[in-house]
Amino acid sequence: HGGARAEDSGGNLVTWVYAPDPVVLSNLCGATGAVTVIFKVTDDCGNSATTTATFTIRDITPPTWTAPAANKTVECDGSGNAAELSAWLADHGGARASDVCGGVTWSFSPDPAILSDGCGSTGSVTVVFSATDACGNTSTNTASFIIADTTPPVLHTNPICIYLSEYGTWALDKPNIQRLTENTTDNCSDYDAITFSIVPLSYDCNDVLKEKMVTVLATDGCGNT
Repeated sequence: HGGARAEDSGGNLVTWVYAPDPVVLSNLCGATGAVTVIFKVTDDCGNSATTTATFTIRDITPPTWTAPAANKTVECDGSGNAAELSAWLADHGGARASDVCGGVTWSFSPDPAILSDGCGSTGSVTVVFSATDACGNTSTNTASFIIADTTPPVLHTNPICIYLSEYGTWALDKPNIQRLTENTTDNCSDYDAITFSIVPLSYDCNDVLKEKMVTVLATDGCGNT
């Protein structure tokens, strides 16, 4: 009887009824709800009294994590790895959540587009994933998306001809080095970000009309060689 108690001055038996007869309450957020019930007590002689109270189902419990968000590291593609980032965000970083009183909606912040705050085109972002139930209770989980570069440049060299200077010596200067290595590529750095170490760099008159072999070392913007 909603906790109500009654007694009768004549010592008669009393009977209880209530109205309405609620079955399921779901007229509020999620599976919550409320109903106001009138409790009526009647004695043997038909005399009655009523009292009113409300039964309320509330939801103040946030969703529960069944799996946490996880960091994801991908190999740099030179373009921000947009497809992989988008898929990771759409999957909530692998996080899963459930709620006792309804469904869960997802959001995340910040909203990254292209990450390029690391070497080359690498970078990272830390994302907060939020799971919110129908009643506005929220749980958060944090994970990072990381673009890494562990791939060295693909080094290609071309034969080139260099010319004796007026001082009887010559060297592989920047234009000649670019001609020598112009087909070199990297997955995560522009050509201009690749540095080349070449041995030997300088020659003299004894090398005229001779084919010379050089050793070329290419290093990308992230230090892969």
